[in-house]
Amino acid sequence: MEVQTTVAMRLSATEWTVMNVVWEEQPVSSRDVHDRVADGTGWAFDTVRTILNRLAKKGALKSEVRGGTAYFTSLLSREEARQSALSWIAEKAFGGAREAMMQFLVSRHDLSPAERETLQKLLAELDNEESEP
Repeated sequence: MEVQTTVAMRLSATEWTVMNVVWEEQPVSSRDVHDRVADGTGWAFDTVRTILNRLAKKGALKSEVRGGTAYFTSLLSREEARQSALSWIAEKAFGGAREAMMQFLVSRHDLSPAERETLQKLLAELDNEESEP
């Protein structure tokens, strides 16, 4: 049974840790995910398996058993997860005001000249896209 995902899916910090491994190495087994995260998290194998199963129930992952081993692939893209996280932050921390959030990000963090240049190019590209018929 395949579950449809939506951009509104929010991931917890532990789920982000696991999803980052899945996005990098899919399809990936529970053992492979555990091997990648155990040193940094101290999680037991059963903890990783529980997180993977929870993500599958939420519709973020699809599980397929091959040779007695479950392999996981993502149904939720990294971009969808990021969009959902940013929308949640904009709503909760800035009352839904994206302009205030962007102003905060740009003014509160020391952007390097290269980062400023990249930001200016992105804004120029958006302006060009909007002005094209």
